[in-house]
Amino acid sequence: MVLSDCDGAVIAGIVARLALGSVFLLAGLLKALNKPDYRRLREAVPLGSSHGVGFGLTAMPFIESSLGIWLLVGTSARMSLIITICLLIGFSVLFFSLARSGYAHGCACFGSSDSYPIGPAHFIRNAVLLLAAVFALFQNERGCKDLAAVDLPIEVITMVIIVLGVSAIAYKGVLEIQNFRDRAGRHGGTSN
Repeated sequence: MVLSDCDGAVIAGIVARLALGSVFLLAGLLKALNKPDYRRLREAVPLGSSHGVGFGLTAMPFIESSLGIWLLVGTSARMSLIITICLLIGFSVLFFSLARSGYAHGCACFGSSDSYPIGPAHFIRNAVLLLAAVFALFQNERGCKDLAAVDLPIEVITMVIIVLGVSAIAYKGVLEIQNFRDRAGRHGGTSN
């Protein structure tokens, strides 16, 4: 199948899948290059001292990078999108559990450079990624299955890059606002 056989919604689904692949590849690479210190996270996670959790955290850069490549390549796109949805739901449940338990540190979602405490921005990000994955899955079922990034014209690749750039800037802005509010709340609470 070629891209000219696809309607706009299906192309948007392909863009969503490629953007998801880029996000997961970047998250895995940043974790591998800037290995986070998972001690606080392991202490906060139920059964965090188990070897299984330790292995999972150690393997996460490989898992995310592999999933990112799989999404970009497009082979068995349906299966890669289903795994993406399951992983995003799992991350969201973990974040919710950590936030409810009072965990006030970063998730290291993008390596050690991601030190923002888990908060609304993380839930918004995961919700947007989850919606993109579900949308991509439904559009993949309609046609143009398994198109890889190399099968696409430069206009579609440019669209993916623009979506990622705008999303990254917006996400960073929301994190900064969240961080500012957290600091203002701590300083306001101590002066009363």
